[in-house]
Amino acid sequence: MRDIQKKWNKQSSTSHSFRKSLWRNNGHQIAKNPIYDKKGNLLGLDSNGWDGEAIVMTKESYQFLTNKNTETLKHSDALTLIKSGHAHYTQDTRLSPNAYIKIKLSMLDGFVLPNGVELTHSNVVIKTAPVGDLQADTKNSTDSLYHVKVNDTGRMRAAELTRANVRSFIGIHEIYGHIILGLRTHDVHWKVYALQNDHSSFSAVTDAAKGTIMTRIYDFYYHAHNETVGIPARYLKDIHKYYDAKYR
Repeated sequence: MRDIQKKWNKQSSTSHSFRKSLWRNNGHQIAKNPIYDKKGNLLGLDSNGWDGEAIVMTKESYQFLTNKNTETLKHSDALTLIKSGHAHYTQDTRLSPNAYIKIKLSMLDGFVLPNGVELTHSNVVIKTAPVGDLQADTKNSTDSLYHVKVNDTGRMRAAELTRANVRSFIGIHEIYGHIILGLRTHDVHWKVYALQNDHSSFSAVTDAAKGTIMTRIYDFYYHAHNETVGIPARYLKDIHKYYDAKYR
């Protein structure tokens, strides 16, 4: 902790480099971050809440900051710790698959699907798969759990590990679309991405996630129908805004 305190005192919240560190590479400011340790245990939230990309730091660092701020971790202090190298965004570090799973489960906890089902630690099982994107498994009728597979690195194409991204891609796409509604075949896969656009959580996902969702609506519809004129008009505005080949 002495090393953290020594480096902490050298940081200036008014420096240009510090201000620049507030911005992710997509040009949008990330705030409101949940804080985890390297094992994926939720330590708490910074002063702004849940919405930003998860930050990883040690329990000791978190306790140092919360004690420094009378039990409230200031968002600016968390960012200063990132600049000092004692904390990292999940996108900028590498955790074990189990840690990613624990983080995603904590972000799903309490999310209510459009059919009224609430997702919790008790009804969702996330497992790793060796390759590919998020893949839905069948709901096991013997244990009434929703089984979801993720790739073995735990990373998502949407890059930033935020609660909105996790709830959209795992909650809406995998569990509600693939498992509950049974939209599994290639010709209807675009409809599962459309569910993500239709849901209120779409406004809170990152721009990279929006790009993935809208590009997949367009591409999967085209692959199923060999044309795009039948894409429902309500999706065209967001397709035009977010479509990008890099998200294919």
